[in-house]
Formats: sequence, C-alpha cells, structure tokens
Amino acid sequence: MINELSENEILDFLMTSDFNEGLNLDELKFLLKKFRNFYRISTCNINNCKDRMESALEESRNTKNECDQKVLIISNEKDQIEKNFNDLLNKKLTWKERMYGKIIIENEIK
Repeated sequence: MINELSENEILDFLMTSDFNEGLNLDELKFLLKKFRNFYRISTCNINNCKDRMESALEESRNTKNECDQKVLIISNEKDQIEKNFNDLLNKKLTWKERMYGKIIIENEIK
C-alpha cells in the first residue's frame, strides 16, 4: 500500500502521520528510508543555498571595496587638479607670460 504512493503523497504522509496506523515493520522501514532521502535532499538544497548566498555576499563585499578604492583614487585626483587650478589662479604672471599671453607651466618647460 505505501509502496504504491507517489513521492509527494509519501512526504505528506510523513509530515502528517502519528505513525499509529497499524503499519508493519517493512512499511515503517520503507518510510524511514524515504524520510532519510527527503532529509538528505533538503539538507543539500539548504547547504547549496547557503554557499551561493555566502559567495554572493563575498562578491558584493569585494565589489564595494573596489568601488571604495576607485572613489578614493578619483577623489585624490580631483584634489590634485583643484590644487593645480588654484595655484594657476593665484600665480603671478612673469614678463614673458604677459608678452605672449600664455601661462607657462613649469612642467611644460622640462
């Protein structure tokens, strides 16, 4: 009787039964083995989900760290450019620069 049930019906029986239906020893062994298989499958699924979640979290942490590093690099570059710009604004022009109408940057001379 129990052997003829589908997997879903066996699972429903296992989840709702009080096991006092007068089952013989072979049927109880069969149900115990089915329960063991269902448990193994569900445990594997849970562990698989946990592993995928941990790898996704690790990937998101790595992405966040990379983004933070890029933001820091870009912020440093921005500060350097602002410093150079402010230096040019506050620079006193030489006679040569006034004659040619072009600011000579020290890096260009070298």
